[in-house]
Amino acid sequence: MTCREFIDFISEYLNGSLSPSQNDSFTQHMEKCTDCVEYLKSFNKAIELGKMTANDDEVPSDVPLDLLDAILQSRKPSDQE
Repeated sequence: MTCREFIDFISEYLNGSLSPSQNDSFTQHMEKCTDCVEYLKSFNKAIELGKMTANDDEVPSDVPLDLLDAILQSRKPSDQE
């Protein structure tokens, strides 16, 4: 599995819809690629933050402001940018 394929399959990996062989490839790739492991952590954090903002909960103080800003910017309708 390449890094590009890894990124393409993240959602399916997280919701458990990969085939057993795809899941094995995904897991094996994570064992070799620290960049993709970090990307997956960031992806999970972004999802967590998105859920928190949807619930109007406070964002933890350890969340990088640039990540929070990027999430909020992505939620704006394109005509407001």
